[in-house]
Amino acid sequence: MAHLFRFIGNKVDGRWHLDPDECHHFLKVLRLQDQETIEVCNGEGLWAIGVATIESKTRVGFEPREEFYEERAKKKYSIAMGAIKPGDFDDVLPSLIELGVDGIHLFRQSGGDKARVTEKTLGRWEKIAKTAIKQCKRSYLPQVIYHDSIDQLVKGFPAFDKCMVLEASAPPLVEGLDDNWNRCLAVLGSERGLNQAERELLKSHQCIEVSIAPYVLRARTAAISFASIIAHSQHGI
Repeated sequence: MAHLFRFIGNKVDGRWHLDPDECHHFLKVLRLQDQETIEVCNGEGLWAIGVATIESKTRVGFEPREEFYEERAKKKYSIAMGAIKPGDFDDVLPSLIELGVDGIHLFRQSGGDKARVTEKTLGRWEKIAKTAIKQCKRSYLPQVIYHDSIDQLVKGFPAFDKCMVLEASAPPLVEGLDDNWNRCLAVLGSERGLNQAERELLKSHQCIEVSIAPYVLRARTAAISFASIIAHSQHGI
């Protein structure tokens, strides 16, 4: 099957529209031609195959031939990371999305730099997330959420029926990975790890300790490894 470029767009009043940034990417970056066959996805499960029509120097239309709707996965897994350097997170984010992570949470740890995650940073991460779902052909855009503290993070724990915290000395994740969950969250610290107070807080909210290797892993390695193990258990990939 020939490769088809995928773009982000929306269907409004029965008509598809490519986002302005996507029109620019089509025209100025990829330099595709009129009547090019492409895919368009709205990031909420709906996508279509059809023909792009160049309407102006800045606008691209889309005429769908076939439309599809992909149901959300019944089991959704998320990751919460102590805030690492924004540039480092830029690198790990696409891998987590390609592995099917439903939500990526970052939280500021005690003593962390409060000012380093800005609205501009969050906007950049949203663009990276959109690029990642186009690349891997996911139909849902995962959320990237920043929490100002770990206390703010744990307020959202009731939304999950299984919460885990990664700890090198704990039992292996595969031993505790039963099938009795629909929404799962794994918590890990930044490169400096979680302090004792943070661990006690997580335990008090029924977070179970698990490990994915007998060694101390970097935050990005731990996050990708967790996502890989869960993806394999659910999809056999």
